[in-house]
Amino acid sequence: MGRIIRWLLTPLIILALLFVGANLFVAHLAEGKIATALQSSFHLSAKPAVRIGGFPIIFNILSGKIPRVSFDASGATFEGLTVQQIKVALVDVTARGGFLHGGSIRLDVGAGTVQARATNGAVNAYLKEKGQNASISFHAGRAVVRAVRSFLGRSRVLVATGAISREGTSFVFRPASVTVDGHAVPPGTEALAEQKTTIKVHLPKLPGGITSYRVEAVEGAVTIVAVLRNQLLDLSG
Repeated sequence: MGRIIRWLLTPLIILALLFVGANLFVAHLAEGKIATALQSSFHLSAKPAVRIGGFPIIFNILSGKIPRVSFDASGATFEGLTVQQIKVALVDVTARGGFLHGGSIRLDVGAGTVQARATNGAVNAYLKEKGQNASISFHAGRAVVRAVRSFLGRSRVLVATGAISREGTSFVFRPASVTVDGHAVPPGTEALAEQKTTIKVHLPKLPGGITSYRVEAVEGAVTIVAVLRNQLLDLSG
């Protein structure tokens, strides 16, 4: 009886192993294809490690329906702004275009998040490139700007503390308090001091056609956070 059972089970075990192997092979091909597209679209220095979730993967991939896709990357540069620690998590994904063959890839994403981090140094380099003669440092929920400005007929050091935000296509710092050469602003000049320390620069275009996102100040960096809902990501590069 045991021999008969083994005889019956052997083909099933072989089929199961082949099925698992086929899943791994197709998943590897799809992850590589998506990684190449992401590297080009997100301007990454190296291919990211892409993870596709949802079993059986082979049926999902062949149908273009993927329950989960995620990847992490160490850094990228968008129009002169260097960001790091890029984290992307996508769910309910439908792949279009050259998924397992040649051609560009477009992903219909039901939901997901994209997060990136730009350090003080990276933002200051970007501000300098945009002609802003000021430096900024980020802290939890706030930012501090130091700028040398002509103020009341003299060159003075203005230090402002305030909040950052995204306004349309611009990164904006608006001061809540300002000091001049380490002292309180002279009475009646508060509005001028705030105007002198307000910063507004164009934000770089994010990859994949992402347009809805926010910026937040954390210790030592600014984070860019996009929450995706029914978003089409174009990874054509």
